[in-house]
Amino acid sequence: MRLYFYCIMNEVSEPDFYLRGIDNQKVFFIHNRNLYAAVSATNTMQYENTDKNIHDHEKIIEIFMKQYPVLPFKFNSVVGEKIGRGILVKYYKELQKNLSRVQNRVEYLVRAVKKNSNKLLNLNKNIQNRNINHNNSKEIFKSKIFDIKNKVFSRQINLPLDSIAFASNVEFLPSETVILSGEYLMDKDKTDEFDKELSNLRALYPHIIFFSIGKRPPYCFNVIDITKDNTVKLKKNRR
Repeated sequence: MRLYFYCIMNEVSEPDFYLRGIDNQKVFFIHNRNLYAAVSATNTMQYENTDKNIHDHEKIIEIFMKQYPVLPFKFNSVVGEKIGRGILVKYYKELQKNLSRVQNRVEYLVRAVKKNSNKLLNLNKNIQNRNINHNNSKEIFKSKIFDIKNKVFSRQINLPLDSIAFASNVEFLPSETVILSGEYLMDKDKTDEFDKELSNLRALYPHIIFFSIGKRPPYCFNVIDITKDNTVKLKKNRR
């Protein structure tokens, strides 16, 4: 028998008998000491990346997230039962440490986008054009300076948010239109302070649109990936 993994948590109550996961299979627990993994039985090696399968995977994680701090598994985490039980033993200390990191914490997703990005887009296109002639050399120089200024600016935006966060994963200028894309892990008693800093940034930079999803259970932090050689890879975060 193979096991499909959804998430890991500490001591919990047995799930509802009617709780069904991927492939409509009953969800149950395997455990090592006080470390519990929500799993379901399967004979499938790998599931198709369909909307339904992804929804069934995330649905189970979200149900437990509403009750406990959890470490979610990536979609399609399937291993043999013996290997699955062995993961809880081999990585016990590391998994417990990561569970303690999300205890009494929530996450925010923040994206900062420039309202008028046409200039940025045009300058970047000039940089990428291999056929730019000598007459455009000044424009290339200006565009490089423009890019440096944007990198500095994106870090300035991040600084007040990052100083409050317990941990963060931030990309600076991840695309031609996005100034910053960040995930912030927050202590629950600091969420008001974080919300205030976001409001301050919106007032300070009216030419930037700040999209945010906040005060949700930590999902982006400490996602568990079971590699092809059946080892566990835990997502690393700053701080």
